[in-house]
Amino acid sequence: MRWQSLREGYARLYARYHPEPRRPYEYPINRYYAHPVDTLLTWVADRLGCSPNLATALSAAAGLAAAVALAAHWFIGAALLIQLHSLLNGVDGNLARHRGQSSTIGKRLDQLGDQLVRLVLFIVLVLVAHVPAWLGLAMLTTLYLDIALVTWVITPCAQGRPLIRARWKQWFMDRGLMPGFDIFTLYAVISLCLLVQAPVLAVILVTVFKTLDWSYHLWECARTWLVARERKG
Repeated sequence: MRWQSLREGYARLYARYHPEPRRPYEYPINRYYAHPVDTLLTWVADRLGCSPNLATALSAAAGLAAAVALAAHWFIGAALLIQLHSLLNGVDGNLARHRGQSSTIGKRLDQLGDQLVRLVLFIVLVLVAHVPAWLGLAMLTTLYLDIALVTWVITPCAQGRPLIRARWKQWFMDRGLMPGFDIFTLYAVISLCLLVQAPVLAVILVTVFKTLDWSYHLWECARTWLVARERKG
């Protein structure tokens, strides 16, 4: 009975802070880990009177503290702080939507904080891992190439016409899941690698996973464009 009461109470909290899906598809890391946990953090922040912008600042502070911990070779602390940054990244949005306090300034602060943490954290990871220069450059390049391609190629392509999906990917999407490696999935991968004291493995996996991610999206765009061209012809 007590367990059932806890489940019902949590369900009410989840409905309060996630009244409706933010997007038609969610990455598995968000659905099965981040959102369930950040719901509880949002409730705590809400009870404490934390503003969305304060949650954004705390998220950025946790991310930068993770970079400091990583630089000091405190890998377990860095892993935990990276996850705190990821989870708090959801809290600010939850609070803003729940209270109706979404603002352009808040969104800009969130974006700036995320980009600052991403830049500092990944540079520190490369330096701490002591990987060859080409590998460190490859990781940083593929991360920022992904942002450029998504902004200027992949998103416009997806908005222009429905993308042709592979059957395996459509299976996931029919269930509201987007298979891929978003930044929070990469943070989870890095955290797991740091927990086992393997920063070099983190650099390798981030490079491989993110390259596969944007390459596959480009392939979808190219395939969709070719099919559309053939139909017109």
